[in-house]
Amino acid sequence: MSSPDSFPSNYLDPIPRHGLPLQLFEYLTPLRAPSPLNVKITIPRESVKEKYSHFVWNAGIMLADRVACGEIDVRGKRVLELGAGVGLPGVVAVKRGARKVVLSDFEDDKMKQDLQHSVAEALEEDTAEVQSRASLCMHTWGTDTSKLKRAGPYDLILMADVIWESSSHAALLKTLHSLLSSSPQATVHFACGYHTGRQVVRSFFENTKQQGFEVLTGEGEQGNGLWETSVEGDRRRWMWESGRLEEWEQTESQEERNRWVLEGVIKLDA
Repeated sequence: MSSPDSFPSNYLDPIPRHGLPLQLFEYLTPLRAPSPLNVKITIPRESVKEKYSHFVWNAGIMLADRVACGEIDVRGKRVLELGAGVGLPGVVAVKRGARKVVLSDFEDDKMKQDLQHSVAEALEEDTAEVQSRASLCMHTWGTDTSKLKRAGPYDLILMADVIWESSSHAALLKTLHSLLSSSPQATVHFACGYHTGRQVVRSFFENTKQQGFEVLTGEGEQGNGLWETSVEGDRRRWMWESGRLEEWEQTESQEERNRWVLEGVIKLDA
């Protein structure tokens, strides 16, 4: 299955991160979007070492594309973006008619300042009413979620490239479980690359299922694997629960893995 316009042409690169510090990054919607959208964000300097939040990643572009094209419908909904980085998917959600969008990342004053600047810059040409729908609430995964809950409840949670580090899985799932327990109707829409290998990604989903979540495809289906999309727009299923993963890991180069973004939906098992 192919969708040649999944990424704008300037993103057709197996290097999964984009942007240079203090330079302008410009996001353009795919051709399939119902109307064009242009988002401009100045990439900040690295503020917290090894958080990598000062780049725009392929997964963030993919998630922003889904929102911009209405494939993730945010109109009139209350949205939270976890691990927002420069906030591209969240900003697109604001511009596509979300009732409110809370953008959140690691609790750090410099990261908050950078995210605040990115959001303000991206929305500076919008009306005051549109700008008022965006707010920030910083949160360190695994800690008390009271502030995030007070900013909610939520209909949708967006996550782009937040599961590449296995040591953070337990804390992220603790935060998600707490938030979804308060907003049981909410769904988590994620996109992620394979920066540290497919096994790390599979480990996250194994832990997710063990802790009472459902893992669905981007189309809301149960089972039968998840969809992944290449930077060229090709789509295929990844059968993450199959025994083929070890063989795949041995034969697939990092450059090849970098071409793919995995996407799907997580929700609490009813």
